[in-house]
Amino acid sequence: MRFKKIYVEITNVCNMHCSFCIQNKRPQHFMTIDEFSHVINEIKPYTSMIYLHVLGEPLLHPQLFDFMRLAEAAGLFVQLTTNATLIDRCLNGLCEAHNLRQINISVHSFAQHSESEQLAYLKSISDAARRLSDADKYVSLRLWNMRGDEPSDETKQAMRFFENEFQTAINAGERRQSIKLMKQVFLQFDEVFQWPDLANPYVSDTGRCLGWRQMCGILCDGTVVPCCLDSQGIESMGNVFQTSFSDIVTNKANAAMLDELKSGTIKRELCQHCSYRLRFQKGGI
Repeated sequence: MRFKKIYVEITNVCNMHCSFCIQNKRPQHFMTIDEFSHVINEIKPYTSMIYLHVLGEPLLHPQLFDFMRLAEAAGLFVQLTTNATLIDRCLNGLCEAHNLRQINISVHSFAQHSESEQLAYLKSISDAARRLSDADKYVSLRLWNMRGDEPSDETKQAMRFFENEFQTAINAGERRQSIKLMKQVFLQFDEVFQWPDLANPYVSDTGRCLGWRQMCGILCDGTVVPCCLDSQGIESMGNVFQTSFSDIVTNKANAAMLDELKSGTIKRELCQHCSYRLRFQKGGI
C-alpha cells in the first residue's frame, strides 16, 4: 500500500485565528526533531511526498529547515501550506530547499488583517512568489473563500491586486479555475468549505472519498488519521509513536476501512458528516 501524499503536522500552533479555519481543541505541541525523524522513518516506504500541514502554521516551527533536510535525506519531496505572514524571514531557506516542490499560500487569510495591512500583505506574497518561481518552486495562491457566484469585496480586491501585479487578466468567469500568473505561480479559486465535525449535518454513508486511499495524516502528537481534515483526531487509526506505521496500515479494522472506501461505503462517523468529500464526485482534488 502506498499513499500519494501523507500530511505531517509539525505543529498545531498558529499565529492567526482565521474565521474559515476550525479551532484547535488539542494541546499545543511542536514536534521535536526526534519525533519528526521517527515519523519520516516510519512512513518513507509508503509515500514519496509529505505535506507539512493539517492545523498550525509550519513556518512557526524553529526547526522547519532541519525537518526538510531530514525529509530530503529520506528521499521525500515536500509541500507546505502557509498563511505567509512569516514568509519574508523564511524565504531564503524555502528557496534553497532542494526537495520543496510546492508552497500553497492561503491568500484568503488576508481579510483577517487590518485594512491598512492588507496591501502590504498581498505585496509580500507576490514578491515571495516571484522569488520562489525563480528557485523552481510551484506556488499556489489560494482564494478558497468563494460563496456562490459573486466574489466577496475582499476577493475582488485581491483579484485586482494580482491582476495589476502580474499584468494578467483575471476574468470573473474564470475565478473557479487555476489561473497562471507567471511561470509556476497560479491563482486558484474554490468555495469555502466546512471542516468535518460530528455536530455538522449528516451527509451520507456512501460516496467517493480519497482518505486512507490516496492520503492520510499524522498529527503532531503522532495520531494517524485517515484524512487531513480530521483535525482533532476523531477517527484515530493509531499512534505512530506507540505502534509502527506498518502495523497501523495492516491493522484489521484499518484494512477493512480501505476496502469500504474503495467500494464507496462510508462507515466512519466523522466521514458521514463531511461535506468536503462531495467535491471528489466532481473529479477530486
